[in-house]
Amino acid sequence: MRAEAQSAAQASATNTASFAARPTTTKPVEMSVPTFDGKDSDSLVFWVREIKIALSAGQIYDARAQVAFGISNLGGRARAWAMARETATPGYFTSWSFMEQELRSTFLLANVAYRHRCAGRCPRTPL
Repeated sequence: MRAEAQSAAQASATNTASFAARPTTTKPVEMSVPTFDGKDSDSLVFWVREIKIALSAGQIYDARAQVAFGISNLGGRARAWAMARETATPGYFTSWSFMEQELRSTFLLANVAYRHRCAGRCPRTPL
């Protein structure tokens, strides 16, 4: 009887050990993120949020890979601006958070200032 109990305990320990030893890997998710072209400051806020979600879901943790992903989803003026910065100073964007800060200071503030200057004079489009 004692031998059976030891055998059962050993088998249980082996099964538990083999279950715990399995690596927990997750598969990256492929996502489609729209491009930000630098025209509408409102879309910048949503675009940045979508990029953050895609970076997390795609398990992109390397700083340069995050910057490359962000640049690859830029278009128009925003892409030209980013490529000019990277061409003038290779590795200018050291991290996604720095790139996000630069995008916000370049595109968000300029558009907000324009809105304040033309408040009341610019025609509004109905919703």
